[in-house]
Amino acid sequence: MTGTVLEVLRDSVWTDITPRMLRLRWRTSASQLEELSFEAVGVELEVGERVRLRRAGEAVFEGIIYEKEREHSSRGLLVRARAYSLLILYDRHIVYRSYPTGTAAGEIIRDLASLEPGVDTSGVEDGPRLTSVWEIENETALKIMQGVARGTNYLLYMRPVLRLQFKPKEGAQPSTTIDESRILSASYREDRWSLRNRVIYVGAGGQVLADVSEPPGDMPLVISDPFLTDHTEAQRRAQIRLTLNKEYGRSLRLSLHERVYEELGLGLGQAARLEIPSLGLDGAVMFVVGVEYDPAGSVYLLDMGGRLELFEDYLSETMGGDVAARFGGRAGVPEMLSTLAATSSELEGYARVSASTRHPAYVNRPPLTLYNPQNIILNAAGEAELVSGATSGSFETRILPPSGLTFLSFVEAYWDAYAGGGSVSAEIINVDEDVILRISDAVATRHVVLPRWPRALNHLTYRSASRWAASGATVSDVRLGPVGGWCLKIVPDTLGTYGTITYPASGNLSLQLQQFRYLRLYLYGGHTDSFAVKIQLWQDASNYLEGSLVVALGEWRKYEAALKTFIRVGNPATINWISVSSPYTLLIDSDHVLLGHVYEVMRLRFTLFRPSAADESPRVGAIRMVWREGGA
Repeated sequence: MTGTVLEVLRDSVWTDITPRMLRLRWRTSASQLEELSFEAVGVELEVGERVRLRRAGEAVFEGIIYEKEREHSSRGLLVRARAYSLLILYDRHIVYRSYPTGTAAGEIIRDLASLEPGVDTSGVEDGPRLTSVWEIENETALKIMQGVARGTNYLLYMRPVLRLQFKPKEGAQPSTTIDESRILSASYREDRWSLRNRVIYVGAGGQVLADVSEPPGDMPLVISDPFLTDHTEAQRRAQIRLTLNKEYGRSLRLSLHERVYEELGLGLGQAARLEIPSLGLDGAVMFVVGVEYDPAGSVYLLDMGGRLELFEDYLSETMGGDVAARFGGRAGVPEMLSTLAATSSELEGYARVSASTRHPAYVNRPPLTLYNPQNIILNAAGEAELVSGATSGSFETRILPPSGLTFLSFVEAYWDAYAGGGSVSAEIINVDEDVILRISDAVATRHVVLPRWPRALNHLTYRSASRWAASGATVSDVRLGPVGGWCLKIVPDTLGTYGTITYPASGNLSLQLQQFRYLRLYLYGGHTDSFAVKIQLWQDASNYLEGSLVVALGEWRKYEAALKTFIRVGNPATINWISVSSPYTLLIDSDHVLLGHVYEVMRLRFTLFRPSAADESPRVGAIRMVWREGGA
């Protein structure tokens, strides 16, 4: 076992645990990142620790332990662990991005790679370019990077010491030849159903737009795209599909002695030429997709896949639709419009977050689901009422909408309440127990509209420049907004010096400040670097809130800020006007600007009261909470 060493990082020092190792498996697949799973005896390992695999003195894998299982046996403490490559670090980054037409795949990879410090991207090649604008919202950086790799048919690896690799699978030459004299055993499987050597694209009106094949062309794949009209584009997609499909469904498992494996020098992702006539492999080129090591027998087990089968689900449609259509994202408009979309600006191509708005509702029907009940039971009808002997009690109903991606705002709440011999009050509260809205008589008032301003989507910034006052700047309407199509454009009179716009010019909003907890805007910075934008909520010149948003350059982003983080000057209780100050050109779009809740748990607490335990209990029946969603 001289050539394979397993180490764990302890106190910044790599510690050799190879003598404790019983079994090791190093592999990559589509459903899992490059991973290392192993069994060791008599050694303590912790989730989150880094491990490293070295072969012939060279580090070939470095990753983080994500799973651990311990078992007590006659040999002592047995630990089974699984580590994923350092690429898993990008699973903790949620990103919002807009990449314009013509952006290279490698540019996207390098941009996302910069989210982690110290990553070497010199091994990232540019690769193909986007055929249309790609908007990304609320997605993990890891999923985006894997989608780019899948759609371009490139290899994506994080090598030890944070060296990121993004290179084409096609064109990789076999580094060695394996024949029957070098193997202990071999098994070969071929799923003919998955193999394809011909691809046909059928477009709009049932017209065949492309038909590409390799001899004998007897295993076709037919793709029907009712929006596809361009023969050249269909030909391009078909060729990519053919390349991806023609060797899909082939797998080979080889057993090699440790000495032979080390002589071959094969690692994950490397190709070998196979000369095993007994299995019908005469000069076939296949990639190593898995390596397993058995220390007891000094044997390596190699899993090898077809020439383009490093990740077996590159053909999965779950993320990118037709992966040949565009390497990173699903087209938001029919293909027949994509040529026009590609020539428009990236801002006009940005997905409109308020398109196709809908209003889902959460209904808590009897028998009610109760959260945090105090002196509350369900009666025979499933309604909430006070327990016998109690004069007061409370309970909550809660909801977190299932889709954070398209959530815009909570809208309203309804309920059925009956006084009996007492009363019912209600409160809308947040996770910090702050009261957003209080309803003293929830029997007389059974419907409330939840705090948000303006009530109408995009009202503040939709063709509204004439309602704003400007000082040291000009403000205009431009048709580039991602939310409602139109947005505001601020240009300071002197770039680098803050110019201010104020809404409304009359200064008479008269909004109660206490009902709002968040401010939300969509901003696009028109400068060579990021810069700070000042937001002020004014009661008067002596009482106001002031906050700051750092605006990223060259892309639309959603900015949400908690008002409790704003600087409070004086004691403002009312918002009479809002001002935005920017030192550089700034585009502003909006849906709801001031909100009581953003995407978080919504809590509606009911308090039941009766003067005497002998009085009839008040009751609460069905409860409904409505929110608004919008998506591109």
